[in-house]
Amino acid sequence: MKLEVLHVPDCPNLSPMLERLAVVTDLPVATRVIDSDAEAARFGMAGSPTLLIDGVDPFTSPDRCEWGVSCRLYRDENGRIVSAPSVEQLRDAISAARQAQPPTPGEVLSVWRTRALPLDPVGKAVHQAILRTFAATGRPPTADDLDPVTAGSGRSPGEVLTALHEVDAIRLTPGGQIAVACSPPRRPGTGSGSVTRWTSTRCARSTLSAWRRCSATTP
Repeated sequence: MKLEVLHVPDCPNLSPMLERLAVVTDLPVATRVIDSDAEAARFGMAGSPTLLIDGVDPFTSPDRCEWGVSCRLYRDENGRIVSAPSVEQLRDAISAARQAQPPTPGEVLSVWRTRALPLDPVGKAVHQAILRTFAATGRPPTADDLDPVTAGSGRSPGEVLTALHEVDAIRLTPGGQIAVACSPPRRPGTGSGSVTRWTSTRCARSTLSAWRRCSATTP
């Protein structure tokens, strides 16, 4: 999927558009400066800024021909005039475009990262405890082993394990036992997350180390 924002030089509404896109997706967003009405018509800019998803403007009708270098305003979910689509509107537009085409491996990873983070504090603590236990004993912990970690949270170990399973941070067997644990997605620019199977204490230690690095750099 290709995301591109068309804009005139020094467009004051470019920053809000890019900031909201950064909240919605970690896919790269290209920008293109448009200097004339002819360029606007050529590239499909219906005012500045205009988002194109794979070359298509999701916020205009197919028969619109009002291309130009004028300032573009939008309407949010409540009908208010705003400088850029809301986070929810951008999320819906990207999701609709994604559903219309087969995902690439990079987009699958992007979706996984969005789902898997952030974990709530209790979920994060349980995930780290799973890695520590396996690194120390060579096996994943049972739900009873995790009672001290969830104590005082109002949630049982089983509830937290199910929540971790639902975001693909771990995988549970049909009997509720831990079968697979996933390392945390790394921050942008540091590589991608990985899946750690319970095959060696070395794997668990490496994954726990990744968790700590991610936690130390997360604001």
